Amino acid sequence: MDQPSLDLLLRLAGEVLRRPVGPEDNFFALSADSLAAVEYSLRVEEALGREVDIALLYEAATFADYARLVG
Repeated sequence: MDQPSLDLLLRLAGEVLRRPVGPEDNFFALSADSLAAVEYSLRVEEALGREVDIALLYEAATFADYARLVG
């Protein structure tokens, strides 16, 4: 399966967190909580049209890592 666009993942994260995010940012270091993680994961799933394990978000050190894990 193709790796999702990092730009797409960053845009969705920015919408959920209401702030700019970069590829080397960590979702939780940006003051995100578990509810934001659920919202973000649901948006990612909707955008990709498939299920994505929320645990991948917790495993990823950065959004760039998350893109590779989701891919």
